[in-house]
Amino acid sequence: MGTYVITGGVNGIGKATADLLRRRGQTVCVIDNEGGDVLADLGKPDGRAYVAERIHQLFPEGIDGLACIAGISFPKPDNSSILSVNYFGTVAVAEGLFDLLKKKKGSCVLTASASVTWVGKNSGGHVAELLTDCGDEERIARLVNSFAPDAPYNMYLTSKLALARWARRNSAQWAMEGVRLSVVAPGCVDTRLGNAPPGAAVNESFHQTIPGHYGDLSLMAPEELAEVNAFLLSESGRGIIGSVIYADSGQETFYNMDKVYF
Repeated sequence: MGTYVITGGVNGIGKATADLLRRRGQTVCVIDNEGGDVLADLGKPDGRAYVAERIHQLFPEGIDGLACIAGISFPKPDNSSILSVNYFGTVAVAEGLFDLLKKKKGSCVLTASASVTWVGKNSGGHVAELLTDCGDEERIARLVNSFAPDAPYNMYLTSKLALARWARRNSAQWAMEGVRLSVVAPGCVDTRLGNAPPGAAVNESFHQTIPGHYGDLSLMAPEELAEVNAFLLSESGRGIIGSVIYADSGQETFYNMDKVYF
């Protein structure tokens, strides 16, 4: 059996993933800001540093997998808070635990969002480029917090686009070190992050852009995404490296029907 670390494992997709792995006999350590095995605020540098230190103390022999699922959305006091947790926090944890993954030739899965499909320059795409190309958290925070309240920028989408881009850029190097890195992009999932009450239905107009929702307006369950995460973390997913896996009921395909990779 293996040892797995999950950020954001107290609720939603993270909890479902942790529960599934535990049912399969795996050892799971949950990182969250409350209720987890390791308590930390990933939006703060000291919180990220504490996670790396604590996980090294708990599992000095290495870990078999890491699922970075923690994330926040609006409403938050400022734009930078979302970037600090979703992008900088996730990258810091992944990089901080890389050596432990390397010891066991493990795998790392990051949660992005199918919404990266929609991000363009008018939605903060240029900020996503700053995140991956510049990476100066303090300077970027000052920039995004200067945006007018009615500016057409969505920092949640931006953070997820940057996260997927970061994974694509680093996956080949990580693979050469024996660590698999990939991304899962969920669609409409019944979680607290989406502020969706249990059993909530997808808005009718929105549902028309999701092929898999025709005839069934219900949101995806967190357990469905847990199965995807568990597969990528397992040896069965060893051939998947640097991929963005859309588990979104076909929405990305709807928007990008002609996008084909050779």
